[in-house]
Amino acid sequence: MERYTAIDSVELAFEIMGEGPSTVILLHGFAADHRRTWIRSGVAPALASAGFRCIMPDARGHGDSGAPRDPHSYGDELLVADVSSLIYELGLLSVDLIGYSMGAFTALRTAATQPRVRRLVAAGVGGNLESHGTHAGTDAIAAAMEAPRAEDIADTRARAYRQFADATGADLPALAALQRARSRARAIPFDVIHQPVLVIAGTDDSLAGSPAELAARMSNAISATVSGHHLNALFDPRFTELCAAFLFEDGILHLPGNAASQRSERVGE
Repeated sequence: MERYTAIDSVELAFEIMGEGPSTVILLHGFAADHRRTWIRSGVAPALASAGFRCIMPDARGHGDSGAPRDPHSYGDELLVADVSSLIYELGLLSVDLIGYSMGAFTALRTAATQPRVRRLVAAGVGGNLESHGTHAGTDAIAAAMEAPRAEDIADTRARAYRQFADATGADLPALAALQRARSRARAIPFDVIHQPVLVIAGTDDSLAGSPAELAARMSNAISATVSGHHLNALFDPRFTELCAAFLFEDGILHLPGNAASQRSERVGE
């Protein structure tokens, strides 16, 4: 793990895999970390083998990064600033983003303000995106993180988040602080996201909703689906294939096991 310091002095951790000429920052979801999301799923190893330099940060409050307990140390603006700080720390003049669930929120917000983002994949999100950050919803999840036991939580959705956080060994007070900060979040400014965007969600991901509906809100976005629900769509090999095809400038899929001269599908065809 490597480390850098955020603008508010929180220490943040990241890992790099691959040495290819194309650089992509992969942003994990809530209560997860880069290992569980990108390495165990096989996404990062496959992308690294396909010629990408994969940079995988742990978001503040997650994994090996600092985990403040004050809601003022979180919020979408700080999560975006963390990504921009990493871009400048590594001297990246052009970078692609792949974000899953919470990471997709951050990727979209970063693209709206960071001119060095070339294109991005927003995954695990769809037409229900705005409803994720409602005040009632974030407060319920925060309360779930603070509850003595998951079994005591009446809200079904909040209980599922707590059960996932327990399974990953996440820092519950830090996650509660993050959710309380998210209740103040502003709407994502889709009208200023002009980079190419690919929106992906599992066909059974009721939390995300329709990726096509979300893509329609942006001027230069397409959508795709893979098999699975919110917690396992990443494990469908087609997820990595779609990401690689979209991020390569020619739109051609280049993955291990394909002959170098073999043309394979283009995204959207």
